[in-house]
Amino acid sequence: MAVAPLRAGADETQDFVAVEELSLVDLLDLQVYAAGKRAQDVAEIPASVVVVTRADIERYGYATLEDILRSIPNFYAVEGLTGHGKTFGVRGYWTANQEVNVLLLIDGVPQIGLIDRSSLTSTQQAIPVEAIDRIEVIRGPQNVVWGSGAFFGAVNIITRGRGTAQEPRTTVSGSLGLNSTRKVALASGGSVGDLEYSVAAQHYETAGPDIPLSQFIKGFQQNHEALGFRRANATSAGLLGMRQTGFHVTGKMDGLSVAATYANTAHGFSFARVPYTPAAYDTIFTLGTIGYERSVGEMLTATSRLSVSRLDRDVDYNWFSTNPEGPLYKEDIYDISNYHAAGYTAELNLLIRPTYFLDITLGAWWESTVDHHDMNDIPSFGVPQVVNRKDFLDEDDDVNVHAAFGRAEYAPFRWLTMVAGARLEHHAGYTYHDTAGHWGPDYIEYVYDYEDEASVHMAPSGALLFSLSDDHVIKAMYSQGLNHPSAWQIRNNTKAQDDLYAETLDAWELGYVSQPLPWLGINASLYYNVIDNLLIREIVFDDEGYRGVFTNEGRKESVGEELTVSTHPTTELRVEGSFVAQKMWDRSPDRENVEPHFSPEFLGYLKVSYELPANIGLSVVGTYVDGMHAQWDDTPVEQGDGSLEPFGRLGATVDDYVLVDATLRIDEILKTNAYATLRGTNLLDQKVRYPTTAYSRWADKGVVGEGISVLATVGLEF
Repeated sequence: MAVAPLRAGADETQDFVAVEELSLVDLLDLQVYAAGKRAQDVAEIPASVVVVTRADIERYGYATLEDILRSIPNFYAVEGLTGHGKTFGVRGYWTANQEVNVLLLIDGVPQIGLIDRSSLTSTQQAIPVEAIDRIEVIRGPQNVVWGSGAFFGAVNIITRGRGTAQEPRTTVSGSLGLNSTRKVALASGGSVGDLEYSVAAQHYETAGPDIPLSQFIKGFQQNHEALGFRRANATSAGLLGMRQTGFHVTGKMDGLSVAATYANTAHGFSFARVPYTPAAYDTIFTLGTIGYERSVGEMLTATSRLSVSRLDRDVDYNWFSTNPEGPLYKEDIYDISNYHAAGYTAELNLLIRPTYFLDITLGAWWESTVDHHDMNDIPSFGVPQVVNRKDFLDEDDDVNVHAAFGRAEYAPFRWLTMVAGARLEHHAGYTYHDTAGHWGPDYIEYVYDYEDEASVHMAPSGALLFSLSDDHVIKAMYSQGLNHPSAWQIRNNTKAQDDLYAETLDAWELGYVSQPLPWLGINASLYYNVIDNLLIREIVFDDEGYRGVFTNEGRKESVGEELTVSTHPTTELRVEGSFVAQKMWDRSPDRENVEPHFSPEFLGYLKVSYELPANIGLSVVGTYVDGMHAQWDDTPVEQGDGSLEPFGRLGATVDDYVLVDATLRIDEILKTNAYATLRGTNLLDQKVRYPTTAYSRWADKGVVGEGISVLATVGLEF
């Protein structure tokens, strides 16, 4: 993992360099795309940057994107049982719809599901790690260049063969592991003449951990029948499972680029109640992109891109029906939901360099969701609102977003770079319909006319970058994140008519990156964040039936520090350690004495790898995550004296844990291009619990994570 700065003054026009065998010193010459829509030195980027290379992926045996993101300092996983798999908190912030707050890009193309603007989720990408050349992780708001979605940061996956003159190379692999885990993968990429291409495909499935439900639910053994289970020793078998098939294809030639993504994923899921058989959250995501790039001399480069996407979700809840006339202990096949959205995005970017010390980036963005609707038929809720329900945009409306941005980087001296930028964004109004009771006497219709509270929003950013020398850089940075309510969130508030407002994040950061010795790198950050109107979902079943709405929380403040030290004192040995300490305060009204939910105060990361003779590599990765509080619910509950008090915590506070993973890798088996890896995870068999959310409120002890697991992989490169 690269955390040191790139050397100031490097040739900015060079192509991306191959990173498979780079040393720490060589990594100072690596360039990053995600922070500015162009290749640039890390020393010039007004953000905290981490790069995971192809060599890191092989060295530490990462088997999934989740494995990689767990290793990023100040990223931490939470299983909210939302159907998206684990999503990631960043710098102490996590919500049950976290997949909309970190933007995922593949080769610089945003991967956004237009139902709810979900992005960093395993359900919408099926790229095997074998196809990844490197990953760029940008911590902190990236709204100026990427808009809503890059609220807490951005993750850019660069596939093999893109941006380099690599010889074509293909990898095929197969994996088997515990919990019925299986995977087959194909990755091919490189250059043939002027054509750069990348092809990736995989099928992956796992049953997930098999754990007694009594470890999730207080009093389960005494109350299991009331929850719909015959056996007091019922387990989570299949509840946290996943099945995925997909592919990703890209090509670029003479400035013209195309890309296509397909991912069909079924994830374990729950919706406030425990499913008595594994529930299905089935997603199909498709995205096609065409782009063109043209340079006019050395002063101007224009890039344009058009993307068309579609997202479909089918949900089968598999609840136990409390209806005395219902099928006890049998699947209620009528509890289903279907969601759909389709649309397109178009962008135009101009990279202007009038002088060698001034770079200007200008861009325009248009996003339109032209179809957004869903169907629900969930009689076990016991309320007419979700029986034969249909929700849809008004036939004359689309969900339109228009934006323009500009950023200037001015370097009057070799040791000083000044950066300033801003994004202007307009979200057009639309009308959403919520109807229920079709084909019956209890027809209901609610209409929500959504209008943004401001005609135009502006998100600014600025930075001063001081290069004390080629190997020491100080960054003083400010950026604002802005995230508008999605059509999905508005749809959920159609009945309640509760107004929703844009989330804002003001982030101040002081960073220091250095390589004081050829074999030693240091990356340190101090940050202060203020967040307002963070959107969170509340799901309530009470005497009035069902209510699921989004609300804006109040103000939160946090301070923290990140420190990473990486070294390779010998050619064979590499060591990297990171430590994070942070504190968050909830400044929302009536929450002065409430500890923030989902926010660990301490995080630690340690990676050690050693290359043995005979092409054998050993590595150990350790991760420490502090304890976290469950979601706080402000829903008023009547007390014995008639007063109203907030419901409070949805579950218990979960303990801290340490994960220790180890990998053995053997290359060039029998002097061929075959390789094998044996990866063990959670080798200390730590009890991992994720805090209870609105989706997993039945798991009042917390959602139990993985125990010891082993995965064996064999592959061939040619």
